[in-house]
Amino acid sequence: MHKLTEKVLKYCKDNELIQKGETIICALSGGKDSVCLFSVLLELKEKLDFCLVAVHVEHGIRGEESRADAEFVKDLCKKNNTELKVYNEDVPVIAKKDGLSLEEAARYIRYKDFERAIEELGADKVAVAHHMNDQAETVLFNMIRGSSIKGLTGMRGRRDRIIRPLLNVTRAEIEEYVSDNSLLYVTDMTNEDTAYSRNRIRHMIIPEMEKLGERAVEHIAREAGEMSEILDYIEDKACKLYKSAVRDEKDIPEKTALCIADIKEMQKEAEVICRYMIKIILTRICDKWKDISYQNIDDIIKLLRLQSGKEVCLPYEVRVKRVNDSLYFYRGRDRSLNNTVTDEELDPIGRTELSDGEIIECRVFAYSPEMSYPQNDYTKWFDYDKISAGPKLRVRNRHEGDTIDLGGGHGNQSISRFFINQKIPSDERDNIKLLARGSDIIWIIGLRMGGSCKISEATKRVLEVRVIR
Repeated sequence: MHKLTEKVLKYCKDNELIQKGETIICALSGGKDSVCLFSVLLELKEKLDFCLVAVHVEHGIRGEESRADAEFVKDLCKKNNTELKVYNEDVPVIAKKDGLSLEEAARYIRYKDFERAIEELGADKVAVAHHMNDQAETVLFNMIRGSSIKGLTGMRGRRDRIIRPLLNVTRAEIEEYVSDNSLLYVTDMTNEDTAYSRNRIRHMIIPEMEKLGERAVEHIAREAGEMSEILDYIEDKACKLYKSAVRDEKDIPEKTALCIADIKEMQKEAEVICRYMIKIILTRICDKWKDISYQNIDDIIKLLRLQSGKEVCLPYEVRVKRVNDSLYFYRGRDRSLNNTVTDEELDPIGRTELSDGEIIECRVFAYSPEMSYPQNDYTKWFDYDKISAGPKLRVRNRHEGDTIDLGGGHGNQSISRFFINQKIPSDERDNIKLLARGSDIIWIIGLRMGGSCKISEATKRVLEVRVIR
């Protein structure tokens, strides 16, 4: 048995990745890593007593080249008498339709097909070929993006029905195994393209780190494991604090809030535990999470040190108010508030604080078609050259005659008609902020972006507008 196979066997046993009698799907792209994984699992089939099948997702991105990859995988499985399921997808179309980058769309489709394969093949788990270098790249990528502790834990050996048997071996060990066993594989040239963030980390950042310490990848992966243990501890403490400090709506007779948190109970714990308890609350009362930021959590924490009556507002119409020694969590607009009038010029290359305290940040940068659009209701990109040629931008409430370009050949629609069609209550419409160029509304903030200043193939510069509070 090859030394890498022995290492993987021990990792699988130590982490209980594969149980006797299970059916394991190998995610087989045909690349070096997945071919290595497939070969190792073939070696371990009898030793661990499991059934092996395979799945290949042809993304439709590289045309004839990716179809040739699929044929290679079919031949490989046939030679090894292994059942194979192939899914043919059109990722570019899906990415365009859903406003995702090719990388994001491919990952989404890949894991969706893995779940389909589990059901269709009657399998228990899917084994993917992530290894120690992938772990280091993930941790660095998340760190650069400003991730929380969770991002620094990287990937785990098992997540739900996904397992990663190679997570404790390096890319160099995989290359040695492939060479020693004379394994054939295909090469995806997009993995060399440093226009992609992960590829830049792989080909430019990690090699420089290894010049400072040759075991840099191993050390990062080990620290990710330690961070996982720390996160498990924090989340366990946060769950216990939630049980002792929080009353849910069903336990609040007067129904004055979705939940109420006891500040005195929270103050018995470290701030980091309180932060994760707040995340539990927000996860339960929000439909989604992506627009909730570190700053939002920090604003709630600050309420612990402020006087009664102070309140913060978050995305998804979440409000948190300190009432004596409790935090009240609400969802929905406070209809008791008077309508506020907003009409202020927006600084297109800086920070604008509106009269109601909301802050909007803008920046201008060169555009490249490979860039990923922000998937955020409160961050949008516009064609800066179209905007700079017209009236100055203003953030304001609706005026008579305002229209929005609906795009897609649907023409312009009055803002009043848009609000009616979207069934927005009449007493809320005057409070909704608009980003306007004269009477042309280019963004109904939080709701709909207009088509008149959208990014196109001719775009050279982007204006990013981000509502941060």
